[in-house]
Amino acid sequence: MQMINFFAKHRAAPLALALALAALSSPRAARAEMVVEQPKNAIVLDLGLHVVGIGYQRSFGSNVALQLDLDTYQPWTQEDNVVGNTSQGYDSDLRGVVVRFRPFFYGLFHTPYPAGGPPTGFWVSPFVQWGLAWATTTTSVNIETQTGHVFAAGVSAGWAWLLWSHLWVMLGAGGQYHMAKIPQTIAFTYVPSFARIYPQIDANLGLAF
Repeated sequence: MQMINFFAKHRAAPLALALALAALSSPRAARAEMVVEQPKNAIVLDLGLHVVGIGYQRSFGSNVALQLDLDTYQPWTQEDNVVGNTSQGYDSDLRGVVVRFRPFFYGLFHTPYPAGGPPTGFWVSPFVQWGLAWATTTTSVNIETQTGHVFAAGVSAGWAWLLWSHLWVMLGAGGQYHMAKIPQTIAFTYVPSFARIYPQIDANLGLAF
């Protein structure tokens, strides 16, 4: 009888230990089940220095996102002589449509980033854009509308936030090389082409899903 009691006591100890471990692991499992995957996509309103448009952004991995935008284009800083043009000034109705592509790199300097979700925190982003543009040119006898191309490339840095789980907000600044090339002939007395370095301002407002 004593031997039976001995085995009963020592068998109960492992059973109690197993029950205790199960109780401790249950909250962890419950918390794991409560983790909701962050949205990886976003439809964004692109508000740049010379562009306004709409785009699509996709998050890849833990700290990279790619964005592609279709924007209307107007070089208002060039037209309004904001950053100091030549003494002759610049007066043109130059307008266009551009496609802008840019990667965003996050997680630098150990800033926070929600893995698998829309990027937040500090970012650095090179970008390139190209498109078609049209403007009025003048000759010695008449006024004509010419079509050419516009191009810009640069880099920006800034910060992004995710509000209420779905509203993505991004602000940043940097620099860019910016040019417009409108065809010309000897007959033209004024052609609205230019090429120069500009500051860059970035703002995005997006719906993450």
